[in-house]
Amino acid sequence: MPGAPSGQFNSGILVPNSNPFVGKPGVDEIYAYGFRNPFRFSFDPATDKLIVGDVGQNHVEEIDVVQAGKNYGWNKKEGSFLFHPANGSISPNPASNPALINPIAEYGHEDGTAVLGGFVYRGTALPAVVGKYLFAELSQDFSAPGGRLFFLDSLARNPVREFQLGNDDRELGLFIKGIGEDTEGEIYVLADSGIGPSATGGRVLKLVAAPPSPALLNLSTRLNVGTGENVLIGGFIVVGSTGKPGLLRGIGPSLSADGASIPGRITDPLLDLHDGSGGMIASNDDWVNSSDKQKIINTGVQPSDNKESALLRTLSPGAYTAVLRSANASNGVGLIERTNRAILAGKRRKHLYPRVCADRR
Repeated sequence: MPGAPSGQFNSGILVPNSNPFVGKPGVDEIYAYGFRNPFRFSFDPATDKLIVGDVGQNHVEEIDVVQAGKNYGWNKKEGSFLFHPANGSISPNPASNPALINPIAEYGHEDGTAVLGGFVYRGTALPAVVGKYLFAELSQDFSAPGGRLFFLDSLARNPVREFQLGNDDRELGLFIKGIGEDTEGEIYVLADSGIGPSATGGRVLKLVAAPPSPALLNLSTRLNVGTGENVLIGGFIVVGSTGKPGLLRGIGPSLSADGASIPGRITDPLLDLHDGSGGMIASNDDWVNSSDKQKIINTGVQPSDNKESALLRTLSPGAYTAVLRSANASNGVGLIERTNRAILAGKRRKHLYPRVCADRR
C-alpha cells in the first residue's frame, strides 16, 4: 500500500482509474455485478479474460466471462432463465434483456449442485485440451461423493463437455472442493471423500493424460431457445475404434423437478440425429411408433411419455449432433439425453443433459 513501511499495511486502497464506476460514491471498487455466489475465478493469460463460476440457487449453475460494468442478472435471472424470487422457480426467457449478460455455459441440477470455476488450460500434459476452459462440479448431489470435471471448447457460448476419467470411463468418487494451477499451467484438483470441514479424506490430484489420451464426452447445456433456427442442439463424440450402441431421448412432457412437473415444457418433442458433416442419420417423433420400440423398452430407460422421442443406434467413432425441435410448432422446455454403451450391458448410464426451450425450425 502507498506510504506503508516495509512489512506493514495501511488502511488505504487503490481503485484503478479504468474501473467502470470510479468517482461514484460507494461503488468505486465494483467491476461487475449481478452474481449470486461466485466461487473461484481466474484470468486466462493468453487473452486476459476473467472467467468465474457462479453457483446457482435451485436450478442452474453457470460460467461467466466478466466484463467491466456489466450486470449478470441475479436475482432477475438464474443462468439464462427468468428467476422468480417469490417461490424460487425459473421459467423460459423468451425476450432476453440485453442489459443482463447471459452465461457462456450453464447446466441444471440434474448434473450437480455447485459449480467450481477453473482455468483455461495452457499446460503441456494434456495436448487435447489446450485452450479449453476446465472447471468442476462439487458432486452430483450432497448425499454421496460424485464430483465431475467439465470443460468448454472456448469462451464463447458453447456446450458443456465432460472429461472421461481413464480408459474405462470410471467415476471420480470424491467431492471436488477446488481446482488449482501451477506455474507451468498444469491443473490440480482438491478432492475429499467427505463434504464437510471435518472430513479427513482429502487429497490433491493432478490431471495427466492416460494412454491413449482421454476421450472427451459431450454434455449439452441449458439455454433459451427462441424461434427459427434456435432449436435445442446437443453434440457428442463417440470414441474408440469400434461402434458403440447408445440411446438418444428427446424429453418434454415428463420433465419434472422435486416431484412437480416443470412449467412451460415442450409437449411433442421431435428428435433428429446428424453425422459430423450434417447429414441426417435418423429422426423420431413419438418413440412408441418406432420400429425399434421393443429394443428401446429392453434398455429399461424408455421415455415415460408416448409423445417423447427416442433413437437407438450403434454409432461408429466420430462426432454427432442431436437436434430437438417441436413437432407441433409450439415452444417449451426440452431435454436431450444420451446414454453410453454401458446401459445396454446393464451398467450405469451417462447422459447429455440440456434443459432448454425448444422451438420449431
